[in-house]
Amino acid sequence: MNWVVVVADSGTLRKAGVRVSAWRGILLLPVYVVLRTKRARSSPMVPVLFFALFATYVISVAPILDGLESAQAMAASVAMAGT
Repeated sequence: MNWVVVVADSGTLRKAGVRVSAWRGILLLPVYVVLRTKRARSSPMVPVLFFALFATYVISVAPILDGLESAQAMAASVAMAGT
């Protein structure tokens, strides 16, 4: 999904006369966001929002993954007890 957004964004910026490399976005999204903001002279809130959303994602996904691991371990122990 990031690739689609980066390619579309870099194409739009290119039409507006701003040079950005879509490859940076595909390989290193945080670097792309910062360089894009500087070159397009857009709001400095763009990278701040990106990093805030990323941190929120990481914080919210960790408990979900831990819960899945616990459920799998419990299912495995139940299966072992049943054999």
